[in-house]
Amino acid sequence: MNTYTKKERNMYLLGLLGQNMIYNIIASGMAFYFRSVIFTPAMAISILMGVARVWDAINDPLIGSMIDADKHKYKRNKFLTYIWAGSIGLIVGGACCFLPFPNAPVFARMIIFIAGYVVWDAFYTVANVPYGKVITSFCGLRSVGSTGDFIIKGENNVITLGGIESPGLSSSPAIADMMVDLLEKAGNGSPFSIEIEFTAAGPKDLAEINQAVADSAAYLKAQGFNF
Repeated sequence: MNTYTKKERNMYLLGLLGQNMIYNIIASGMAFYFRSVIFTPAMAISILMGVARVWDAINDPLIGSMIDADKHKYKRNKFLTYIWAGSIGLIVGGACCFLPFPNAPVFARMIIFIAGYVVWDAFYTVANVPYGKVITSFCGLRSVGSTGDFIIKGENNVITLGGIESPGLSSSPAIADMMVDLLEKAGNGSPFSIEIEFTAAGPKDLAEINQAVADSAAYLKAQGFNF
């Protein structure tokens, strides 16, 4: 059952294509430009690319937390406003990545490289983080609900986990500890899991899924489980 139109799908795919093209053009283009156009030593380029990767790890959560903390009421949707501002900034940031100073000292060229990349990367994240938020639905191994990611809640001895994206792999021990705490507070010392399987064709609609869950719950209650 689709929760999006073909037009939405195609527009999101087009946006993701442009997003990845921009990132790879900058990532590979800067190395080529500084090495082969303004003749920066290869060792300096290697150091700069390493510094750029470290900055990526700092920049993404920094910009993301700033966007999440922004409670201002915008005339347009907040995320659409950030995408628009970030796309304009990408033009400025992209130009900063290719400033022509071939005769500058090597150290000065390294500073220009880092400064240009920092400016560009900041605007890239400003546009990239909100872009993931305006997508109406995901499916597959990294599904995310419309209410957000990392949804962990317990009610009536039932633990709900939703929107656990890639960071869930490294945070799985903490998630498991939280689940145990929720179960202990609910007085359930023996957690169990249920897997509902359908045919290769899959469920026909949401009603069939709900019915399968209800049938499973009825069976477990008949076996003496309380939840």
